[in-house]
Amino acid sequence: MTNIEYRKFREHVLGHMDGNMKKLKNYINEYKTLRESKGTLWGAVDTMCQYGLFDVYYDQCLETLKNVYGDEFDESKYITKDRQWRWKNNDAYIWTVYKAKIAKTIEKMIKEKD
Repeated sequence: MTNIEYRKFREHVLGHMDGNMKKLKNYINEYKTLRESKGTLWGAVDTMCQYGLFDVYYDQCLETLKNVYGDEFDESKYITKDRQWRWKNNDAYIWTVYKAKIAKTIEKMIKEKD
C-alpha cells in the first residue's frame, strides 16, 4: 500500500467514524468478541464491513476505490463489459478488495498508532 493510498483510505475510514480514532478502536474491540470475527483484527474489520459500518453497497465501494486511485483505477477488474459485477469465491470482487483495503489500512493505523 502506497503512502498516498494509505492516507486516502485512512481518511475514508475515519470519515465513517466521525474522525474519532478512539471510536474506531472501541468498535474493533467490540467486534473482535463476535464469533464470526474469530477474535482477529481482520475478522473484526470484515464483520464491521458486513454489518454496515463502512460502505455497504458495491456502487459505494466502487466510488471509494475510484476516489482513492483516480486515473489509475481500472473499473474493468470489477465490472464486466455488460455492466455486471465480477465475482470471486462467491463474493463480488469489488467487495473483497474493498474489505481487504479497509482492513489493511486499519491494521496500519493501529500499528503506527496513527
